[in-house]
Amino acid sequence: MVLPAEAEIAGYVGAHWAADFSWRFNRFAGREGRSSELLSVQNSHCDLTWSNSVAECSYDVVAKFSDGEIVTRQFWSEFERASDGSLEEVLIIWHVRKR
Repeated sequence: MVLPAEAEIAGYVGAHWAADFSWRFNRFAGREGRSSELLSVQNSHCDLTWSNSVAECSYDVVAKFSDGEIVTRQFWSEFERASDGSLEEVLIIWHVRKR
């Protein structure tokens, strides 16, 4: 498997922002029910899992809430390649929360 580039991960997050990532991001930021706008995906790093067919990736998602606050949260995802070579998220591992 070819590891995803940061631009591919950013494209995937952007394409799935409204349907999936925005509610996760808002929840992780402690702002459930609020609206947020995706600004960027950065600091991505991917490694192959033991099977060498799934990429395990960490990346920072930066978004802006309607009150103007800009928040960054780290995400972890596992990606496979679809038959056309595009990314498919297959499992979300976990999210670190500061307590």
